[in-house]
Amino acid sequence: MTMNWNRILSSLVAVVCIVEGSWTGGAKGGFIAVLFVILPLAFIWFSDAVCGVRLSGNQWISLAPPSAFIRLVGWLVLILPLFLIVL
Repeated sequence: MTMNWNRILSSLVAVVCIVEGSWTGGAKGGFIAVLFVILPLAFIWFSDAVCGVRLSGNQWISLAPPSAFIRLVGWLVLILPLFLIVL
């Protein structure tokens, strides 16, 4: 497992989200922030593995999405709270 810029930057953004949640909401806010950043970090860090998962029984999905799309969705969800803080 190599550390690339996606993993480093996403870790820094996640730490900022957790610190902000702890600062504004105490321990409960920090815990909620940790729960929020787990899924986007998984999408960014392990996008190739997430693409290997296919839904069974669904006729609409025939191929797994590309890993770049999964990584982009992870980034959008991870950065969303920072945009809300700025606004």
